[in-house]
Amino acid sequence: MDDWFTVEQIDSQTFAISEYRHWEETHCYLVCGQERAALIDTGLGVSVLRGVVDRLTDLPVLAVITHAHWDHIGGLRGFGQIAVHEQEAGRRPHRALRGSGDGKTAGGSARDSLAPESRTTCHKTKR
Repeated sequence: MDDWFTVEQIDSQTFAISEYRHWEETHCYLVCGQERAALIDTGLGVSVLRGVVDRLTDLPVLAVITHAHWDHIGGLRGFGQIAVHEQEAGRRPHRALRGSGDGKTAGGSARDSLAPESRTTCHKTKR
């Protein structure tokens, strides 16, 4: 399903990755910093989101989940570092959201390397 995702470049550091072929038309956002990138939500999980992200950036990626509904966590299996609010971490059975015990994230801190002043290009240009 190579054509499942639609990628739209918002600016040199930001991409919208959408699933227009599903009735919910979900959207994920990739924001690149100098040292790593943040992926806001991971969509439905119908197709492999990680491959799309890897074509857009060489940076390590932190998946940041806005909330733990199935249409936001479906693609988590492709990402090792995940940030989620402590109240959402225990709500869903997805093992990636079970938390690391620090009360803030499941897999790392969302704060470092993502400040707007540190943003730069995503290092790859092909989509």
